[in-house]
Amino acid sequence: MGVLSCDICGEELVIGHHPQLANQGIAEEQSCWLERESAKDHERQKKHAERIELPDAASLRWKDSGPYKRPA
Repeated sequence: MGVLSCDICGEELVIGHHPQLANQGIAEEQSCWLERESAKDHERQKKHAERIELPDAASLRWKDSGPYKRPA
């Protein structure tokens, strides 16, 4: 779907979807999530994981909606 570059170290992070399930809107939301997670890695002085499972659309909405909502 696309390649994201870590703002801090420049490492390239790839977002991939199965071709039959590709969704550009979700990929954009996942890239925002991945930017936040990569910044947290640097705060914790951790290396970026070689592979990470990206959240789906329902999880992305839940994580940004406040502490009391749950995925549908």
